[in-house]
Amino acid sequence: MKERMHFSMTNQFFSRLKQNPNAPLCHIVQADNEIDTIGSGAFLVACQRWAGLISTSDDAIIPIFGRMTHEMLAAWFGVILAGRLPTFISYPSRKISPEAYTEKLSNYQHHFNNKIFIGETQDRRLTPHLFTPEDAIQATPYDAPYVPPDPDAPLFIQCSSGTTGLQKAVAITSRQLEAQLTAYSASLKLDPSKDRIASWLPLYHDMGLIATYLLPLLSGTHVTYLDPFQWADRPGILLETISQQRLTLCWMPNFAFAFLCRAPAKYDLSSIRAFINCAEPVTLEAQRDFMRHHRLKPQQLAISYAMAENVFAVTQTALGQPPSWLELDPFAIQRRQVQPQGPKRQLDDSDSTAAPTSNTPNTNTPPPMCIFSCGPLLENLEARIETRPGTTVGEIFLRGPSVIPHYHNADPLRDDGWFPSGDLGFFYEGELYVSGRIKDLIIHNGKNIYPQDLEQSVNQHPAVHSGRTAACGDVDPKSGSENIRLFFEPENPLLPEQRESLCREIRLALSLRFDIQCRVICVPRGWIRKTSSGKVNRRANLETYHKARNQMVHIIGDSHTRIFWQDPHSHRNTFHHIRGYWAGVIWSENWQHALKHFEQIIPTLRPRDILILEAGEPECRTIFAVDPDPADRIMKTLESYGRFLVTLRQMWPGRLAYMTGPPTHPENIDNGDKTWPITGTPEDRYRWQTMFYQGMQQLCEQLTVYFIDACTPLLGPDGKLPLEALADLAHLKPELYRPRYIEWLERPFGYINLEPEATQGSQTTAWDGHPENFPADAMRGLKNILLTEGEPDLEHLVSSGALDSLGMVALITFLETAFGWQIPLHRITRDDFESLPALYQRFGPGKSD
Repeated sequence: MKERMHFSMTNQFFSRLKQNPNAPLCHIVQADNEIDTIGSGAFLVACQRWAGLISTSDDAIIPIFGRMTHEMLAAWFGVILAGRLPTFISYPSRKISPEAYTEKLSNYQHHFNNKIFIGETQDRRLTPHLFTPEDAIQATPYDAPYVPPDPDAPLFIQCSSGTTGLQKAVAITSRQLEAQLTAYSASLKLDPSKDRIASWLPLYHDMGLIATYLLPLLSGTHVTYLDPFQWADRPGILLETISQQRLTLCWMPNFAFAFLCRAPAKYDLSSIRAFINCAEPVTLEAQRDFMRHHRLKPQQLAISYAMAENVFAVTQTALGQPPSWLELDPFAIQRRQVQPQGPKRQLDDSDSTAAPTSNTPNTNTPPPMCIFSCGPLLENLEARIETRPGTTVGEIFLRGPSVIPHYHNADPLRDDGWFPSGDLGFFYEGELYVSGRIKDLIIHNGKNIYPQDLEQSVNQHPAVHSGRTAACGDVDPKSGSENIRLFFEPENPLLPEQRESLCREIRLALSLRFDIQCRVICVPRGWIRKTSSGKVNRRANLETYHKARNQMVHIIGDSHTRIFWQDPHSHRNTFHHIRGYWAGVIWSENWQHALKHFEQIIPTLRPRDILILEAGEPECRTIFAVDPDPADRIMKTLESYGRFLVTLRQMWPGRLAYMTGPPTHPENIDNGDKTWPITGTPEDRYRWQTMFYQGMQQLCEQLTVYFIDACTPLLGPDGKLPLEALADLAHLKPELYRPRYIEWLERPFGYINLEPEATQGSQTTAWDGHPENFPADAMRGLKNILLTEGEPDLEHLVSSGALDSLGMVALITFLETAFGWQIPLHRITRDDFESLPALYQRFGPGKSD
């Protein structure tokens, strides 16, 4: 860097903003791809407004969870200007519920003893104590001169990513920050007049905060930001921005290199000096595929080993030189010994460079372990490897001017000044190699197992969503050993039997390859939790699994809850942990009558159980389309369901959800149901159905009730339920649509145990095959179906009221299972069920069409 930064670097920064108000400070890519350039003067004014607002609070630490906007960037420096300690925390993503995020904020308040947060206006529902940009704009600007803190006093707080436990706060001083930025700038050969940084990284992680926020802003280096959520939706926008603006430096975790291979290979990335891989283990596949897909040179890739406890970077490979790696004996690594299987290799761009195959079938020999060099230590840093006798791999200890002596408000970790990183590694030819985490080690039957090895192996399976695996050690208190749990997310939704088959296949492969016994669990997409830096949070995943393992899902509703039964009229559930209760027809004007079912079930619930009300189809099928004022009737119906849900909330304080009914009928037919006929036109029914369920979703949000949409995903291209789906949906062949319902349940609630319920044999008849005996034999099953008591009129089953539409469905199932009939499931009318003899004449043996 041209100008050495001193302990008063923040003072110099504020002075530079004031002296050069028209100079651009940073750039943010907007949703429409337009570039929002933030000027120094405007940024200083925003900082002063935030400082004025923050000065009204007594909090010493101010957490910030806003999106990537100039107001949130300014808020961080505004907190410093006000003499407080800022800390960025993660913004609520689509993968976390408001309930869970509110709990997270409460944990921060307990840890930091703060009351106030800084965030966006739309997030006021998450906490009542929120300062927003609108508040800052109305605040009196803070115009007092900035007084830098003592160089050894905390300047800001970083929250460690918490890979192996709860997040730990790291207080960074001015002296530590200067030591880091000075040494790291020298290692990068950073030139503020030429370098231009690109970043999509969130600022709550040390890589985003230090490498792409403080480093460029305090050194005067050009930087262009993308919102992390924007990048996740459109990964190619990063490469497009680099190409258009000719940017030179970009930091990313390893998963992002693999993720960016989804973006088209059409961008000119020749301006890049280095894509720097940091924050998680580097894989050869990700480096090689990214390089080849986007036509990069090997020397445009680099690697850094970093941690918040050292402000950021510990090492950095030389920019302009290809990364290098070692192939190691995996069994030796398990014994914490380094046994290279060949010389050190460099990444190259030849087609002959191939990653070791980690999923070679029919072999008991695991593939070589590839570990990349992280490069030499930064200037003024020391490191040593603490090994046991007979080993060369051990824990990495650090010492230097940027290393913290202890966590915030905690005692020193060591008396000798060395910081225990918790990482395992070794030096080879003067460069540091990191092989894993101490607390990640799984001791299984006396063997040291690295979870990364298991995860990397499973990631190669085409049916597994790559990068979404987690191997965890689960301590067995009896043996003292650890059971292995391997969680994975599938590439595509799977049927329960497909899940079971894939789990068996993976379990066998791991057993052969690593000589282990492992429980493999398929979890829904988005379930696996990672830290803020993108590392697998193994402990959190294991805890979440144990919490979910025994939770029960209780669904009380109309006939469609039978989709979870073993057969449509058995009252026996398919899964042990999903209970479907048929409470008759539930609708807005008889919900008090339905309460008796909830009153019976709620006392049996455990705290983590889930209670779901399923209802809504009767109104959409019968009421709304023929009401003189459908919109008004919908409003009154919503008010009634609101009272219903409020009553349920009072009865059950745990997790409560509302599930819609399936789509209404797509045709105008006489379904034979005199109480709930199909009314109106299909267009009317679907129009009012949409309005009603949208209103129910808003109502659930207001009442903090989960909303599960079982309607919209079933609609066809024309916006209606396909006819072929109508008969099979829940009443005739529930197994065809049961996986869809499981998918909808797992979206809000995560992993659900699909352990099967004990099955029971189907009831069969002793029919002798003679037509004249069919009515008498069929009556044995009809007794559980007909609505009337006594002897039914077998010639007038429907017109007499003995058989309604649900009874028709149950009768079809009975005839198929008991007599082996094959009845077509489309366009069955009520006339077909008027009499048993007529039914035999149309659908009996050899007469189905």
